[in-house]
Amino acid sequence: MLHSVEILRSEVAQDADMRQRAKNATPWVGYQCGDKPLKHRCVRPKDAKTGNLVLLDVRNAGNEQDVLLGDWDGQYHLGTVSTREVDATSIVNDASTKSTKSKSKDSKSKESKATTRSKEYLLHLVMWEPYIQYADGLLRPLWVENALRAKNGDELLSSKWQDVVRHPWCPIMQLPLQHSRKLLNNPDFIPPKRELASNYMNSGVDCHKQPKGYRHVQKAGTVRHVFQFDKHERRKNIIHFNVESQRDILLEISRTVGHDEVDYIYNS
Repeated sequence: MLHSVEILRSEVAQDADMRQRAKNATPWVGYQCGDKPLKHRCVRPKDAKTGNLVLLDVRNAGNEQDVLLGDWDGQYHLGTVSTREVDATSIVNDASTKSTKSKSKDSKSKESKATTRSKEYLLHLVMWEPYIQYADGLLRPLWVENALRAKNGDELLSSKWQDVVRHPWCPIMQLPLQHSRKLLNNPDFIPPKRELASNYMNSGVDCHKQPKGYRHVQKAGTVRHVFQFDKHERRKNIIHFNVESQRDILLEISRTVGHDEVDYIYNS
């Protein structure tokens, strides 16, 4: 009996050692989820909170084509929630419908609950973009890669989410200067020298560096999907979705833009 226990302990130790060596041999390129989808809860997307990665529906944002990093950028977008606040306009609009007549205590109580339920939220976000990663670990934003490839006419596809969801994603830390000018509605805008990157990564494009990541404010009602990180994942600045998580994103998008978005996953 003792001999069997020793054998079992030895096998457990060997298995643990093999798992550890396999883990150490895998280069870290962001959160790949192992064999499971990125942990997420999507029961109430409007309840997205600080630290969550969210898929936003921005099809009606009204952005001009020349401020987009790719065609996918005008459909849906990924961002990390930095803070969440009550949308003041939602309270004002709700309050404007109240009667000025005196009401009973019970009536006021019911009104207060109704006001609470009608609150809407604004999300302050750090926006993300797809990157290209090479075997030596070098990372380039997808738009930079395509700027370098443009001379040879071999740009990578970026018109649909099925083209970009498989790439690593990182926060937007630099925007082409022409994009910043459009977003600021100031054609003469020149950022401080410390925030200006000339000929960024040899792309031939001048960039406006975003030290804390490109920030944006979006209504919580535009959230379509929520990814909630575990504590040790939350501060990673690169994500590489596994197949299951890619499918989650494309299935959500396919509900509004067509099922062709998920075809490549099922056929690959």
